[in-house]
Amino acid sequence: MFTRANPSTLTQWPGQRDQYGTEFLPGDRVKKVQIDKNPKHIGRRTTVDLGLVGDIKATVNALLERVREKNDRRFLENHLAETNSFHGLLQHYVDKGPQIKPIRPEFLAKTLSDLASDDALFFADTGTAVIWLARHISGGRDRRLFGSFSWASMANASPNAFGAQLAYPGRQTIALCGDGGYSMLALGDLLTQVERRTPVVQVILNNASFDFVKIEQQEAGIVPFGVDFKSPNFANVAEAMGAKGIRIEEPGDVRDALAEALAHKDGPVVVDAVVDPFALALPSHVPFHTVKGFTLSMAKQVLNGKMDSIIRTMERNIRLV
Repeated sequence: MFTRANPSTLTQWPGQRDQYGTEFLPGDRVKKVQIDKNPKHIGRRTTVDLGLVGDIKATVNALLERVREKNDRRFLENHLAETNSFHGLLQHYVDKGPQIKPIRPEFLAKTLSDLASDDALFFADTGTAVIWLARHISGGRDRRLFGSFSWASMANASPNAFGAQLAYPGRQTIALCGDGGYSMLALGDLLTQVERRTPVVQVILNNASFDFVKIEQQEAGIVPFGVDFKSPNFANVAEAMGAKGIRIEEPGDVRDALAEALAHKDGPVVVDAVVDPFALALPSHVPFHTVKGFTLSMAKQVLNGKMDSIIRTMERNIRLV
């Protein structure tokens, strides 16, 4: 049925806490187990305490005979409360989005999710685009969300959506793109989309930076460098190339502009959304090393005369920090 790969167990006792500060309750034994037919996949996503190489269905069926019902809901309710609290925090910039300029990416992504078809195919570039997709684009029975999670390659959203449209003609295919990645790769594909009149909707988060790289640099405790650039008006570029171009600068125009893009069926659409470059994509749990890195980076930025950037970041994300 299965064999062990790197067998080890980790037992946690009452009084100890996990990496997020949650105390283990009496009787809690926390183990991270991965079952996969391919031994090369064991531990690929995260470290595991027990790796099992085999068939998941057969393994689970064997385990079910040994599982007893648990009635203590404290652990579940504790984490559900944390999840709901973080979800409520994320909704602030969605609910207030129509009144905030520059456009908040959270508001843009949630509006796109509300307007898209129930069977839409969503694709996100590596970087903050995939964070907004994961947090604010709702999945469903027939919806699919895609990203380049294994290789973290840039600019994957547009070509992925293009391929999906060729495979599923007429089905709504939407790419959530970063402006850096779109400039590097997707503009070449756009010409081919125009030639084939492929109805791919490409929504560009235009913040004039490699935003996720900027976050990684600050997490490492350094002053961001080489991440800011000048983006063109992608809507004008798209029109010049024969595609439909829509530019959004006002939050009040977000819903109508996205609805217009999704309704267009005669070839590709490029939506150039000018979003807030200071919007933070904070994790639900911020570990100490991240706080340490950002604090060090901010101190260095202040010493380098970039206090204005620090203040604007704090002002634009006051409800998150």
